[in-house]
Amino acid sequence: MNGPRTTALALLAALSLVSSCSKSETPSTDTPRVREAIAVEYVQGADLPVRSRPYDDAPVIVTYTRGTAVSILSHRGAWDEVRVADRSGWARAGALGDLAAEEKDEKDSLTPRFKVVPAPISGAGAHGEIFLEANVNADGEVIGVRLLENTTGSDQLAQRNVEALKSARFEPILQHGTRKPFIYDYTIHY
Repeated sequence: MNGPRTTALALLAALSLVSSCSKSETPSTDTPRVREAIAVEYVQGADLPVRSRPYDDAPVIVTYTRGTAVSILSHRGAWDEVRVADRSGWARAGALGDLAAEEKDEKDSLTPRFKVVPAPISGAGAHGEIFLEANVNADGEVIGVRLLENTTGSDQLAQRNVEALKSARFEPILQHGTRKPFIYDYTIHY
């Protein structure tokens, strides 16, 4: 029953199978089209969530930190389409600005500012000053306090001020989009 017709059909089926396999296994040489940016802006203020769609409830696909340069692909109302690795996402347009604004914001962010101010310590009848030095980590948390000088004559008053400064928190210092630890000199007058 292996006549010429059966052999021809088997050969045709095999060729068809090889042809379809080779087409699906051949890697594509097409490269994805890279869209050109229409502008480059910088993240202003706090961290910037980039969302999968231009809606506040859309999933966040990445978060950029202050000072990060972002390629803008298009504008849609209050939203900017931005490049995210090999795709795009959506960010609030008001959170992005030009280089001059970013440089001003960065200069302002280099000045330490309290997020949580140390509790005031009363020193009835005390006169003088207490000089402290706080070691602050990149997240703005006080990780150590050193007493530099105490002219009040009260060690207890100085220790209470050390404890109050330990519980303080600072806004993070950002330089070129990166949080930096810093030393803060703190003086209390009595």
